[in-house]
Amino acid sequence: MRKRLLYVAILCFLIIGIGCSNTANKGTETNSESDINAQTSNTGDAREDQTKNNQDKLSITLYFSDKQAGKLIAEKREVDQSTVLNNPEQTIVAELIKGPVKQDLAATIPNGTRLLSVKKDGTTLTLDFSKEFVENHSGGSAGETLTIYSIVNSLTELKDVENIKFLIEGQERKEYKGHYEFDMPFARNEEIINKN
Repeated sequence: MRKRLLYVAILCFLIIGIGCSNTANKGTETNSESDINAQTSNTGDAREDQTKNNQDKLSITLYFSDKQAGKLIAEKREVDQSTVLNNPEQTIVAELIKGPVKQDLAATIPNGTRLLSVKKDGTTLTLDFSKEFVENHSGGSAGETLTIYSIVNSLTELKDVENIKFLIEGQERKEYKGHYEFDMPFARNEEIINKN
């Protein structure tokens, strides 16, 4: 009789143990499925965010100097769409002031330069720069050319801009740094662009 009771007790423990094990496994499977669903959902969200981010960006073309300071090279840059649409001219100049992203290009705007104002009259833009635009420029004919036309060519990528006029601290200057007459508007210069 005792043996029979012992067998029954052992049998009950085995049945209860197997039942608990299956329940635990089901819980684990459910958690795994939840994890997979969560990961899939997160991946989907990330893709949607990326697509939204891409839709919120616009591509602009900026011109920077090559390392030999001989030609301008175009650099495409993605910028916030609302910023470009609201202030296209200021956005382009601000990105030029930041300098190039590509390692093989060089900045063209002197350090410390600030854009004080932009005024549009028909197809001509008048840019008023801080004194650093002149004072911090290294000079030289090639340097002046690259600085002027990196700005002019970048801004004339806008369809309704044809000429750029420069002011320094609200004043016209007869010359930039000795090589360019600076009191007249500048038109786009395609010859200085390296298109290779």
